[in-house]
Amino acid sequence: FMALSCIGPLALGPIMSMGLRDSPYYDMAIYFYLHFQYNGWFTMAVLGLFFQLLEDRRLAYSRQRANLIYILMVAGIIFTLPLSFLGIYDETVLRVVGFAGAVCQLVAGFLMLEILFLKRGLVTGIDSGWVRILFLVALCSWLLKMGLQLISAMPFAFGYAFLSRDAIIMYLHLVFLGFATCFILGMLVYGRLLMVKSGLAHLGLFFIVAGILFTEMAIGLKAIPTILSPPVFQWLNLIIFLASVLLLAGILLIIFFAFMASRQDSKAGLST
Repeated sequence: FMALSCIGPLALGPIMSMGLRDSPYYDMAIYFYLHFQYNGWFTMAVLGLFFQLLEDRRLAYSRQRANLIYILMVAGIIFTLPLSFLGIYDETVLRVVGFAGAVCQLVAGFLMLEILFLKRGLVTGIDSGWVRILFLVALCSWLLKMGLQLISAMPFAFGYAFLSRDAIIMYLHLVFLGFATCFILGMLVYGRLLMVKSGLAHLGLFFIVAGILFTEMAIGLKAIPTILSPPVFQWLNLIIFLASVLLLAGILLIIFFAFMASRQDSKAGLST
């Protein structure tokens, strides 16, 4: 999927050389790239890490069920590509194909929940509360992301899903920050590549999770301007700014008090 997404940027050169910079083809090439990046490459990489985690913890699972999840996810990723083009071509066939792809992904999500329910030892056997929190945020973000894809295929959601810049940003942040980032952070803490021992390291993770949640809520509210007044918009912009500061502070705290701590521990272990 990462290799496939490269077709989008590669197509920009010929599109611009043919004088089609302001045509729908330019936007379609960008949407093609983004779709196979966050819905394809990022999502499948995270799911691959999840199943590797099950195997590392020696938690048996149904290979047949896992293969079904894989097939549904691949089909869903391919079939939901037309949803990225609805803002350019509002065609019924695009909605039908995109809706089918979103349903495939939701079914895969419910099958994944079944595996998680059966393998509760994956969570109960992890001694770090932060790993559980980060995995939970990633799971909720993934399910919400797939639900939003399904809603975006509905005619009543067309204006919000494709004409609202805030709705698009909220969706991208949901995938990049809520799903991929939180899961990878959870894996880093679980693998002790981030040592969350000091209070400042805990505070850093708290800032990151809080920043993600506040930015998502604020940007999500900005995507529905019909129910908001101008003063509320100003407050939402302030919340987004403060949440961004929280994210930056959390990243710096994690670098200096979790990542560097893990490096010092590993060096101490090698010296002994």
